[in-house]
Amino acid sequence: MKKKELLFFIICVSSSVIALLISISIGTTKINIINIIKNIFNNFTVDEIDLYIIKSIRIPRALCAMLCGGILSVSGLCFQTVFKNPLADSYVLGISSGASFSVSLGLLLGLSINSVYSLPVIAFTGSLATSFLLFFNGKKNINSMLLFGIAINFFLSACTSLFIFLGKKQVQFVIYWTMGSLSSSSYLKAAIFTILSVFILLFLLRRNKKMDLLLLNETTAFSLGINANKERLLLLIVSSLTTSVIVAYCGVIGFIGLMCPHITRKFLGPKHKPLIICSFPLGALILQISDIISRIVIPNSELPIGIITSIIGAPIFFSLLLKRKSTIYD
Repeated sequence: MKKKELLFFIICVSSSVIALLISISIGTTKINIINIIKNIFNNFTVDEIDLYIIKSIRIPRALCAMLCGGILSVSGLCFQTVFKNPLADSYVLGISSGASFSVSLGLLLGLSINSVYSLPVIAFTGSLATSFLLFFNGKKNINSMLLFGIAINFFLSACTSLFIFLGKKQVQFVIYWTMGSLSSSSYLKAAIFTILSVFILLFLLRRNKKMDLLLLNETTAFSLGINANKERLLLLIVSSLTTSVIVAYCGVIGFIGLMCPHITRKFLGPKHKPLIICSFPLGALILQISDIISRIVIPNSELPIGIITSIIGAPIFFSLLLKRKSTIYD
């Protein structure tokens, strides 16, 4: 890594660790995590209630925030590469809406989706179907992809709202879930997100040079030995899978996949290897900050985290939309 890339990476990782400690300390019950660590090392007694809150609630939540943010960030980078468009994101393109559509439909039909394993499968079905629609439309006219994705997003969101209205027994759960939440975090989910993080990072790092070539036109990519359509389809399936797992467990969290690759690209340029390595900790940092804000903005209450990320991300989306001159990266 170059000095600039290494510095960016170190800043993001160290800031993310600091955010993790702050996240563990903040909540309805204020806990000084530094004092607790000191007491443990000095063999002093620690309040059992505080220790339980930290171990059972706050550490899993902080870990899930870190991992979800990182996964959403690199998944967004995948979508931007596939569609050669810096505005592409699972939320903007309707892929997250596809996952929430299939889950809300499953609830309406009475399917058993309470299992930690069945929920991602149902969500993946909806997100993958939406991704294929976008992919095959983008092959014909990549310039209209964004508008097509926004149209799908509106349609699927409307259908989800209809299912929420019809399935009144599940209204509160589904409404809160569609706004995004980390309140149901657990060590099991953190373990699943860890496996998912390792998988997508290794998968993308092995293909970083091919991803660079995908930004060229198809003829040039083919002459360099790359089957552009095959690579795009593979990236699309993997990014849809990772996005759907996040949506299944944490609801719809928008704009992380748009913001983080864009910010990283502004500092480090268009090469995918540093983008992959540095976008992940930046996504982890931004989602942790959003989670902290969601817990402190209203005393003794919690805002859905998707509201916070949308408030932060929407201005960045608008600025990109106004500056954008082509579908190729700046």
